[in-house]
Amino acid sequence: MWDDTFVFLHRIYFSALTPELTARLENAIRMVLDAGNADIAWETLFDEVQIRVKDTLSGVWHSLVPRTTEIASEYLLREYSLPPEAVHLAGKEVVIHVSFGSVRPSASCDYKATFPWLCDGFTINVTVLGQPKYMHYSSGMRGTATIQSTPQHQSKLQCSSGDLILPGSTLQFEWGFEEEAK
Repeated sequence: MWDDTFVFLHRIYFSALTPELTARLENAIRMVLDAGNADIAWETLFDEVQIRVKDTLSGVWHSLVPRTTEIASEYLLREYSLPPEAVHLAGKEVVIHVSFGSVRPSASCDYKATFPWLCDGFTINVTVLGQPKYMHYSSGMRGTATIQSTPQHQSKLQCSSGDLILPGSTLQFEWGFEEEAK
């Protein structure tokens, strides 16, 4: 960690959906943001956010402390900081754990994880509500990282690597449901 503030970016794209559905979804999110209460908007769009860091020397996990939430033009910004007992980790190597639930329209059947910085291994768990007919991933790893995938259930997939992950690497998760009879 470079300092005591951690930044994680989560975006929701609707480009694969029809223009009409994209417009409806974007307007619904804008209504949440335009209501003006950043904390309520955060609670509406995210569920069970947990950001922790592990001291690699002691093995102790520390939950980051959420700070104020701000509404910017079309996004929410919430900073997290190290708790007082973990400020010594600034400038040190740590393990970072991020988990959350987020709003995803049922018509949107993909999720892309992007690695903007060097990462010494990772584990990503993707869980889809419902019973998808299929669920898979495609790798956009830069360099020679090897990905292990473990289907945990019809609606859960875990991908991980112990290799060095280069900036700009991606994992794309996709799933689909059987079309309902008309």
